[in-house]
Amino acid sequence: MRQSFLTATPESLGISSRSILEFIRRAQDGCIEMHKFAILRHVES
Repeated sequence: MRQSFLTATPESLGISSRSILEFIRRAQDGCIEMHKFAILRHVES
């Protein structure tokens, strides 16, 4: 059985969107080549 992840805005989970963007920018500045990026929070089954 395939389950899909629930989605939410970062702010609704107490995470700043600006912090996420800053992380991505710093990774790019550090020459880290990202093809995908996902943030996962503990999941209730």
